[in-house]
Amino acid sequence: MRQIADYSCRLNVEESSPEKKVEEFISFLPVLAYDGSAMKQVDTGGILDMAMSGTTATLQI
Repeated sequence: MRQIADYSCRLNVEESSPEKKVEEFISFLPVLAYDGSAMKQVDTGGILDMAMSGTTATLQI
């Protein structure tokens, strides 16, 4: 998740909001997470939270 956040923040240098940068990136390349019974798309806030906290092993959507 950290790589997705870092990469998307480097794509558009004119935009200052990391939320908008990640939101635009995942609109073209969605991130999916397995929650035990189904795949669900991870939203912008979830990606940034996981990237900052480093808790990708315990995903709760």
